[in-house]
This record gives sequence, C-alpha cells and structure tokens, in this order.
Amino acid sequence: MRDYEVELRNHVLAQLPAPAGVAQRVYAGLTLPTGYKPADGRAILMRMAGGDTDYSGHMLRPVMQIECYGPTEADAVAVDLALLDILNNKRVCGGYCRVQTLGTLLADPETEWRFVLSYYQLFVLAK
Repeated sequence: MRDYEVELRNHVLAQLPAPAGVAQRVYAGLTLPTGYKPADGRAILMRMAGGDTDYSGHMLRPVMQIECYGPTEADAVAVDLALLDILNNKRVCGGYCRVQTLGTLLADPETEWRFVLSYYQLFVLAK
C-alpha cells in the first residue's frame, strides 16, 4: 500500500501558501518531533486514521487525522483554514480529497498546547 501520510505531507508542503506560516514544519507520524514547541511557530501533524474501501475493492478511502498547532489559538485556526482551502474538494495523492470533520479547537491535557483537529478522507484507486 502507498504511504498516504508522506504523499499528503508532500502535497501540503507544495501547495500551502507561505502566509500559512508553517515553513517546513509539516510532519507525518504519531507525534511532533522531539523538542518542538508551539512557540517555535505553526506546525501540522498528520497520520492515517483508518478508512475503508468501496464495495468493489477498487477504491480506497483512507482517512487522515490532521492536527494544526500554533503559538496562539488564532494561529492554529489559521493553519486549519489554510488546509481546508488546499485540500477540500481538490485533487490530492492521485485522487480526490474532502473534509470529513471540520476543525475543532482542543487542548492537550498534559502540555496545555492548543491545536485544531480535523479529518480528511482521500478517494484513490487501489493499485
């Protein structure tokens, strides 16, 4: 199976406008890199969070969980909205992408970092 986390990361890096302010801080995986703090600047963390196939098995529909971080709540929301612009109803990873769950502002209970959590579903041909 293709690595949709890496493909989506590369797409976001190529398409996200500079004003979104994430620079190269777009990560694929379970956790942010060791040492990252929201004060370092805006960041995106994405990982595959399940999905399904169509009835024929020819179409895969992976779901991507995306967390947007920033020094302030407004920064995290701004990154999430920039992602919505470049991902929702767009051609992505050789297929199609749509928002499954709009961003929700949350706080990590241990660090108290604010982040926006959203989910996107990809529609790609199985290979």
